[in-house]
Amino acid sequence: MRRFSILGIEVEILGPPEIIEPIGAAYRRFATRTVGADALRLRADLDRGMIETPEESVPLVPSWSPLVQVYQQLLFRLMDRIGTWAVLHAAALADRTGGAVILAAPSGHGKTSLTLELARRGLGFLSDDFAPLGLATREVAPYPRAVAVIPRPDAPIPEPFRSLALDPKTVRLFEKSLIDVGDALGNSTIRTA
Repeated sequence: MRRFSILGIEVEILGPPEIIEPIGAAYRRFATRTVGADALRLRADLDRGMIETPEESVPLVPSWSPLVQVYQQLLFRLMDRIGTWAVLHAAALADRTGGAVILAAPSGHGKTSLTLELARRGLGFLSDDFAPLGLATREVAPYPRAVAVIPRPDAPIPEPFRSLALDPKTVRLFEKSLIDVGDALGNSTIRTA
């Protein structure tokens, strides 16, 4: 079981380790010990071929990865509950003046590589892949999910991220290594406010 608080939404995920561990590694910085009665709850029951919530049961598609399906359900259900945020497909960094820099582009265009290089050069890491923008406040919220990178020696990412990506002990999600920016550069790099 893993419990998280993501943009003020409490989440509890239950299931076998092959489902729970990669999601737990990706959202490690959102971990919490307890959640309330109104938490978003997902349970992966691979024996029955279902993803269960208090509201419904969703059958797993046999030809798809159960991990992908549970993760997809988590994201869909989170997006349904975060009405005060616009979640952009982008990376975000804190600049040296206290403002935010948002890097938006389609997948595969170098957002992560540029984000990691800018963090290495001293900008504060807010997020990669998801950049929550407050609809009322117009502020970018920190979303310090682990960064997913392709574990290749020629990956266009700076050290020490490349070494961590290639380490066989690094947890993988969707065949990508999950790198915590704080583990690579120190926790002071991650902005929490």
